[in-house]
Amino acid sequence: MSTSQTKTKAKRRHSPARQQRTEQISRNSDSVRERLRTGATTVVVDTAGSEIELDDRTFAKAKTNEWTIRIIGTSLVRIHLDTPLPETAHIVATDAARLQITGRVRLYAYTNTVVDAFDECIVIARNHAGINACDTAQVNATDSTFVNAYDSAVVYAEGDAVVHASGNTHLILSDNARATTQRGVTVHGPSRKNVCVRS
Repeated sequence: MSTSQTKTKAKRRHSPARQQRTEQISRNSDSVRERLRTGATTVVVDTAGSEIELDDRTFAKAKTNEWTIRIIGTSLVRIHLDTPLPETAHIVATDAARLQITGRVRLYAYTNTVVDAFDECIVIARNHAGINACDTAQVNATDSTFVNAYDSAVVYAEGDAVVHASGNTHLILSDNARATTQRGVTVHGPSRKNVCVRS
C-alpha cells in the first residue's frame, strides 16, 4: 500500500437523538384512572393548586395491585375509600400538597404536606408534615411532624414529633416526642413524661 493513497473518511454513525425521559403528570382523576388501567406502576399527580377527588372507582380497574400514586407540588386532593387498597398499593403525598382523606385510606405524608384525616384512615407522617386527625384515624409520626389529634384518634409519635391532643385520643410517645394534652387523653410509651396537660 503506497503512502500516496488517500484515506477514506470513516463514516460517522448518527445515533438517534436521545430523548430526556420526563414523567407524565396527571392533573385530574380521569388521568389517574387511565394510567392505572393501562398498567402504570407510578402515577405522579400535580394539580397545580386545583382540587381533585379520588375514590374507589379511581383505583378499581388498576391493571396491577402494585402501584404508587405520588402527589406533589401544591396539589389539593380529596380521597375517600370504602375499601382499603392492597398492601402493595401506596398513596404518597409530598412537597406542599394538601389532602383530605376519609373512609379507609392509608397515606404516606412527607416534607411539608398537610393532611386532614377522618374515619379509619391511617397516616404515616415524616419530615415536617402536619396532620389533623379526627374520629378513629391513626397517625404514625416521626421526625419533626406536627399532629393535632381529636375525638378517638390514636397517635404513635417518635423522633421530634409534637402532638396537641384532646377528646378521647390515645398517644404513644417515644424518643423526644412531646405532647400538649387536655384531661381525658391517654398517654403511654417511654416518653410519656414529655407531656404538658392543659387545664
